[in-house]
Amino acid sequence: MVSRDKMLDRLRGFSMIQVIIVHVLYWTGFFAYGNAAVVKSFFLFEMPLLFFVTGASNAYSKATGYGNFVFKRFWKILIPYWIYAVICIIIYLFSCGGAVPANNFAHLLISWFLPFNRQITSFSYMTWALWYIPVYLGIVLLMPFMLRLKETKLNWKAVFLFIALYIAACVFKFKQGQYILFFGMWTYIGMFYSNIKASIQEKKAQKYLLAVFAFSLVMLILAGKRGISLDMQNNKFPPNIIFMIYSFMIMSAIGLLLFPLDRIFRKISESSGISRKIFGQYEMHSLTVFLYQPFAFLTAIIITSYIPLPAVSAAEFLKAGICFVIAFLLCAGFSAIFSRFESVPLPEKLFSHSPKNKK
Repeated sequence: MVSRDKMLDRLRGFSMIQVIIVHVLYWTGFFAYGNAAVVKSFFLFEMPLLFFVTGASNAYSKATGYGNFVFKRFWKILIPYWIYAVICIIIYLFSCGGAVPANNFAHLLISWFLPFNRQITSFSYMTWALWYIPVYLGIVLLMPFMLRLKETKLNWKAVFLFIALYIAACVFKFKQGQYILFFGMWTYIGMFYSNIKASIQEKKAQKYLLAVFAFSLVMLILAGKRGISLDMQNNKFPPNIIFMIYSFMIMSAIGLLLFPLDRIFRKISESSGISRKIFGQYEMHSLTVFLYQPFAFLTAIIITSYIPLPAVSAAEFLKAGICFVIAFLLCAGFSAIFSRFESVPLPEKLFSHSPKNKK
């Protein structure tokens, strides 16, 4: 058996903590004034990083049939999602006193059962992060081809193919294509994680990462001088070319700081038994953390609203920090409760015909 890559686990945990940080900045409405909106938008690198980690994780996958590969990953994400959907449906029914006509009830069930980001809800924040689900499922359909492409002569050069197709999707305003091709590109790059890590460790990749960072930074500066918005929140949905340039800049910076960041995160996460348990939820059960974060944020926002603080900028920083700590701890708590649904056993009969799947 191949031992787990602990650095990759910590990188996954870091990406999910970054999701929490971003949602503290945006879901709570902090720092929404003046240049603060642009500054905080430069924290929006959580999804490229999360899909990079997804690609890195799947690069360790054993060779298997296309249907087997896709079904296993659909199962692993849809079962936890449907459990979350049931909870949200129950909350919706309570919010309207259960008075839902039969035809509307069927519509309600279908809207949640099919994860196309069209869910009916009384509380919109419950669906704000669910755009990720159909994008991820679309990329899963491409992953077996990515894994094969990685082993061909094109290898890492296929990144340019993703970029070309992504630019075409931008030109023709094919929004879903922009999402899948952009995050698919980062998933594919993530499949080279082991090579990238080894190259950084041997100090061979630094000059390339510095070149990408410098080029991307210059391009963003030039875009800003031409009056193009550098508020990445305006460039993220769907991800446009400015967001792509920004993502290359940030991801190359993370690559340059990969080992120092990992040492810091390891010291914090392993500082005590409690820390290991809390950070372990982010490292091992990122999907559950992602799904149940709205409940954590709702609680955190209610609690922080009762904290009496003066109306000054420093107080907003303090309030944002308190909100993050509460949401961070609650997300770990929800994950400890609901993460069991990430490991619901597969129906073995579907794969019993294949000798490769027998123990």
